[in-house]
Amino acid sequence: DTAWRDGDRVIGKMAVGLPPNHHPADRPLLLDPRLIELCFQTAGSWEIGATGQMGLPRSIGRVCVYDDAESIEAPAQAIVQQLDAANRFDVTVVDASGRVLVQLDGYESIGYPGAIEASQLAPFKTAMQGE
Repeated sequence: DTAWRDGDRVIGKMAVGLPPNHHPADRPLLLDPRLIELCFQTAGSWEIGATGQMGLPRSIGRVCVYDDAESIEAPAQAIVQQLDAANRFDVTVVDASGRVLVQLDGYESIGYPGAIEASQLAPFKTAMQGE
């Protein structure tokens, strides 16, 4: 839905009302895959705004799942902390009540080749400069 800078971290809010993410939709999941994607998208928004470069997932040190996908109190938020200048992050996903759902430790991205057009880059730079 949206992402913004909050001091030394970036927060991304998942959109609500999304269509099913798998078929058949009534099959149970251990983890909603969109929670991991929320981590990638939020860290990626930070990278685009800070460096002008889009990053894609390269590796994750560890993934911890604390609650099942069925009990999420929407909307979920990803809280991203940058570990170092090498595009490594720790990400915590919480639901609307603040309950931790997922933790990604040592998420690392790799730069996607190609430039981002200035008109597409501007909103990311604006959002990631806020406090």
